[in-house]
Amino acid sequence: MQRITIVGLDNIGASMGLALKRWIGEAQKADPNGALEVVGFDYDVARQRAAERVHAVDRTQWSLSKAVQDASLVVLALPANETREVMRELGALLSDDAIVTDTAPHKQQCLRWAAELLPRVQFVGGFPIVPTAPEAPTADAFAGATYALFPQPDGDQESAQVVVGLVQALGAEPFFPDPAEHDALYAAAGILPALAATAMMHTVAFGGGWKDMAKMGGGDLAAATALVGLDPARLVHDVGLSPAEAERWLDGYIFRLTELRDLVRRRDPEATEQVQRFIQDAHIVREVWLHPQRSQTEKPERFVVTDHLTRLLLGSRRRRGR
Repeated sequence: MQRITIVGLDNIGASMGLALKRWIGEAQKADPNGALEVVGFDYDVARQRAAERVHAVDRTQWSLSKAVQDASLVVLALPANETREVMRELGALLSDDAIVTDTAPHKQQCLRWAAELLPRVQFVGGFPIVPTAPEAPTADAFAGATYALFPQPDGDQESAQVVVGLVQALGAEPFFPDPAEHDALYAAAGILPALAATAMMHTVAFGGGWKDMAKMGGGDLAAATALVGLDPARLVHDVGLSPAEAERWLDGYIFRLTELRDLVRRRDPEATEQVQRFIQDAHIVREVWLHPQRSQTEKPERFVVTDHLTRLLLGSRRRRGR
């Protein structure tokens, strides 16, 4: 029996398990003799139990070594501040034929960690760009999402195709950006919003009158500062891994805030018109981003490679070196 192991069973990891199990069920209708299981592991036992309850995995294991034993594909559904240490453990546990992928955002670092800590296995970095993080495990979490992939420069092409097949089995669309460009854009899309929310919380909480403001603060303030409620250690780690990119986008944000403040300060009709344009431009860009016009032209046929995943995991992939 071939095995996929998911390490990390938060909502992302458990959603991967649900999507994979749905795909496996459909694939086995075409090949009833195929045998494939999804094994889960998380250092948080409560997460393991939760994943079992929603049938996101076929079974869990009490140790990482047991979970990845004989695994053909290992998915590290972990934040960046946990990925390196798990890679370190995996280095002595995986066979040469194993393929490893991850979901952490800092791809230059992840590729370096894999080259250092997983030299014997094939590593294909990954980052799912999910418009809205799932609040609970769901098989549809990745449906239509863009999924960035980053093969090692000297990696095996068939291993990369297997991970592309995994992405397509999840219902996502793979693409292959440059790691450095991706990391710079992640700093804008992932780190800047959390730092901006943190600065806003500081502004209202420590600017005077917080006792009364706390009573008045409603849904708008809560929504605007929601990212402050995420794991602080993860944000600190994110900034530490991409300090130059974080600084660059903070500089741009401060420039825009200063521009807006100066317009508000003027209090003349021309400035009022510019403030209106400033707000409307942001509104338009956001609406186009979140609700793009659907093209009426026929999409080009997608190159489907889930068969590579099927052949690997149902036992027909040649072992390297044989």
